[in-house]
Amino acid sequence: MLLLPYFPKTDLPVLLLFIGRFHPLILHFPIVIIFLTLALEFLYKTNLLQRNERTIALMLGLASLSVFFVVLAGYFLFASGEYTGELIMSHFKAGIFAGSGILITTVLYLIGQYSNRKILNFYFTSLILTNAIVGYASHLGGTITHGKDYLTEYLPEIFNKRNTATKPKEEMLVYEDLIVPFLTTKCISCHNEHKTKGDYLMTSYATLVKGGKSGNSGLVKHYPEQSELYKRITLPVDHDDHMPPEGKKPLSLHEIEIMEYWINAGASTKQLLIDIPQDSAITQTIESYLPESRRLNGKILKQKAEKERLLTELTELAKKLNVSVQEDQTSEENFFTLSMQFPPANFTGEQLKELQAYFLLFTKVSLVASDIKDDDLFLIGQMTNLRELYLQKTAINGSGLVYLKDLQYLERLNLSFTQTNDATVLEVLQFPSLKQVYLFGSQVSPQVLQALRANQLSREFLLEEGPYN
Repeated sequence: MLLLPYFPKTDLPVLLLFIGRFHPLILHFPIVIIFLTLALEFLYKTNLLQRNERTIALMLGLASLSVFFVVLAGYFLFASGEYTGELIMSHFKAGIFAGSGILITTVLYLIGQYSNRKILNFYFTSLILTNAIVGYASHLGGTITHGKDYLTEYLPEIFNKRNTATKPKEEMLVYEDLIVPFLTTKCISCHNEHKTKGDYLMTSYATLVKGGKSGNSGLVKHYPEQSELYKRITLPVDHDDHMPPEGKKPLSLHEIEIMEYWINAGASTKQLLIDIPQDSAITQTIESYLPESRRLNGKILKQKAEKERLLTELTELAKKLNVSVQEDQTSEENFFTLSMQFPPANFTGEQLKELQAYFLLFTKVSLVASDIKDDDLFLIGQMTNLRELYLQKTAINGSGLVYLKDLQYLERLNLSFTQTNDATVLEVLQFPSLKQVYLFGSQVSPQVLQALRANQLSREFLLEEGPYN
């Protein structure tokens, strides 16, 4: 197990790739067993439970047997190249140490139980350390799947009943402190200045009222049923016009009820919570929703502070590298864009490496007229949130496009004025989400371009220079 990180990553048989996919499914088994073993040992030592050596031996045996398959499947998943980056490597190594710890703990227990009782002291220490490593490895796995704040998101609410960053209830406004937070977290990503779905902008009260291309007003005071916004959020979930769309987190029943009440009451931006009559039917709904509202407000403020910190760091680094870094205004999360300045300065793979700690934060990268080469696409392949990539007027020939095949969100790729040819352009067929490829001035022949257009109807292959960012 400890030697696995040093094994060369090679093309694995399909069967092993298939086995690797089971890693997230089976890893919970040894985790639960080793945690439960430690819990039982504490119960035994405090005399809360009568000791049963066979139970411990059985549990450690099951943990050792199962962790062998978990680590092996994890290695197959890691070696497949589907996941890359420092976080993945840290999780991989922590998982190996956790698995090795379980095996060592089991051996120490068996020796101590059946050969040398003094070894049991080492066993118990090993059990504690192994649980700590398992917990750390599990935390890294959760971070990969759900984001770095997944485990700690609710901690501020546990230790503080009221988020200190939010107003006291007496000062809270229905629109600003209840409506805006859930619209910001669930709607603004598709209805902002940079991405205005249905021509409906939701970044201010005035634009909420105005509405979108339907021609109907978004908000009609006192009439929820005539307000396009309310109608869209109350349509059946399977309706094409239901908002938010499928795949986005829908508004909760409380949020819809608060929206309905607010519009009925006149949709005022100045209405205070304390102005709502205590006998109103909405009062209990608001009381139940307040903790969630405060959590959303706190989350928005935290994300804003974090984005400002990251932007400061990236701006300083970008200045040093003679590139430009901007906020990704199309996302409510902490994402950024990277582009060359004009006129472009020398920018090679070595400069790109200096941004490696921030690779997961980039959604759009424009390296037009840079000195990036095909080998440097390996680095870009680690930008797992990348959606748009502009490489025109670089020296690449397309041989490095294979490094981009695991970018799950990449939708637009510009290869105009590059040496990409008939053979190398075929790599883009492996890109899971690609929608547009620009090939003007490349070495791709008309015959191959025609074949791509005929057989890849879900993608556009464009003989246009295309956008630069």
